[in-house]
Amino acid sequence: MEKVIVGQIINTHGIKGELKVKSSTDFVEERFQKNAHLYIDDHGEIVDMTVSSYRFHKGHILVSFQG
Repeated sequence: MEKVIVGQIINTHGIKGELKVKSSTDFVEERFQKNAHLYIDDHGEIVDMTVSSYRFHKGHILVSFQG
């Protein structure tokens, strides 16, 4: 399966575990929809995460994941 870069995590946000993402996709609603699977490169280790929710905030996307 081909992987496409949809954004870069640039920081955390708040106390609810949200991550601030700088998007690099034109299909935000599709890529970050609830239950979408995103693969995160954590220092060379690829981790499969499931989106719990997303929202827009000051030009970035705030994403929370299940678990």
